[in-house]
Amino acid sequence: MSLGWDDPVANLLNRYFSVSTPKRVIDDSPGEDEGELDHVGRDAAVEYLLMPERVKKLEGQVENVLSDLDKISGSMVKLEKMGCDLARVADVLGRLVDFENTSQEQLRGSGDGGKNYVS
Repeated sequence: MSLGWDDPVANLLNRYFSVSTPKRVIDDSPGEDEGELDHVGRDAAVEYLLMPERVKKLEGQVENVLSDLDKISGSMVKLEKMGCDLARVADVLGRLVDFENTSQEQLRGSGDGGKNYVS
């Protein structure tokens, strides 16, 4: 089974070379529309259709990280103005978070990036 979609990225790539993976094909095969992305199998098509939601989720996660970094930066500036030794602060924080003994799930956090509307 092969499902094809017109795709602007496929249209651009199709001009210069063919791309093929076990799940997808972009080429200039005769009889196909220019710029068509062929999905070889149902699962590949479903993955492609879910891509916008995954990108939204990723954007939310990046926004969340940037917000946390802004908070950390602001706190570091305040600590520096108070005369704290930032190297010592970083050392203490590093001991609080033991990355070698912390599970990947804990490091990953909630994963929704503040955008709970994305499944």
